[in-house]
Amino acid sequence: MIVITDSHTTLEHLKMLTEEIQKLTKWKALQIAHHKDEGHYKTVNGKQVEPKEFITNYHAHIVFECYDKKTGKSILLNKKQMSKLQDLAAICLDMPRGEINSGRVHLEPEQYKQAQIDKDKEIEKAIEENTLIFDTLLTNEKQSNKNLSAVKDYISNNLNETTKSNKKLSLLTQELQKTVKALEQENNSLKSLNKTLNNELLAANDDIEKLKEQNTEITNYFLTAKRDLEDLQLILDTLGLSEIKTKLKDAKKKFKADYDNTRELLKASGIASQQDYQELKIKFTEINDKLLMLNKTNIPVKINDMNI
Repeated sequence: MIVITDSHTTLEHLKMLTEEIQKLTKWKALQIAHHKDEGHYKTVNGKQVEPKEFITNYHAHIVFECYDKKTGKSILLNKKQMSKLQDLAAICLDMPRGEINSGRVHLEPEQYKQAQIDKDKEIEKAIEENTLIFDTLLTNEKQSNKNLSAVKDYISNNLNETTKSNKKLSLLTQELQKTVKALEQENNSLKSLNKTLNNELLAANDDIEKLKEQNTEITNYFLTAKRDLEDLQLILDTLGLSEIKTKLKDAKKKFKADYDNTRELLKASGIASQQDYQELKIKFTEINDKLLMLNKTNIPVKINDMNI
């Protein structure tokens, strides 16, 4: 009898199994041989895989004495007893029980050998078909890799061109930013200069307005003085003060000449200081006061006393 075992099966397990079998069948075990060194290397599609993996075929050979010593005949087992043997093997060896009523057909050695040959042929055919498919897939993969390589080259070239373009664009952007910054600085400078010029222009306009007012004031002042002198001359003519009249006439001419000269100087310079205006006013006031005093008292006034 051949019994399937596994790596944890011991000789004690096998002895226990033979004792239980003897109780069930009256078979007496004569010899037990436990094989742990047989097996095969793992294969996929009929080819050995790398790295090598050895699959051990654990099993035991048990020789039984199956004769009835009284009758001299073999002790045969019925179907129920054969099924019980599988139960005992699972229990004693602590292994899973095989499927009950699996429907498998028992094959004789020759039938089994032929079945294996047929199975090997089917495997070889499947290997050939798979090889053909594999070759086709390999060819397709090579073509795909070739196409992928071409795509990668295309992308790489475009990426290089894009990188170069981006670098150029980056440089142009930096230059443009510098130009914009310089223009902004220049614009700010122009704004500041324009603001300064506007302030200076406003100040100049204020000065011009002030000068216009002062010029008008001086003009009005001299016109008033002229009228006063003319009125004084008329009074003197009426009183008959000929000598004084003559002197006043000369003084008037001299005063008029001084006035004209001062006027021309003011026109030529474009600006008359406040001190100049003040001195002219004082001088005219002195003359006017003395002439008025003369008009009231009818006392001749010496020319030297008039500081002309």
